[in-house]
Amino acid sequence: MHPEYLQLGRSPPERERAYRQLFHTAIALADLADILDCSHTGWALGGERFKEHIESLAKRRAMSKGLGRPSKENKRV
Repeated sequence: MHPEYLQLGRSPPERERAYRQLFHTAIALADLADILDCSHTGWALGGERFKEHIESLAKRRAMSKGLGRPSKENKRV
């Protein structure tokens, strides 16, 4: 068994109860949408620092630059 699972309790029934408790809280719809989007696109999900770390480990982009051209507001004059 996985060490993390064994840390949930001393006995099998105690671990089973603790494991079930992990799933009693629903995932917020916004979080679920982010998870689905990242799993479908292959981008990393997390904060900027985490994404930068993943990029350095994987030696490839881990987040989108965004779609399309930059807006005119962002262009230098």
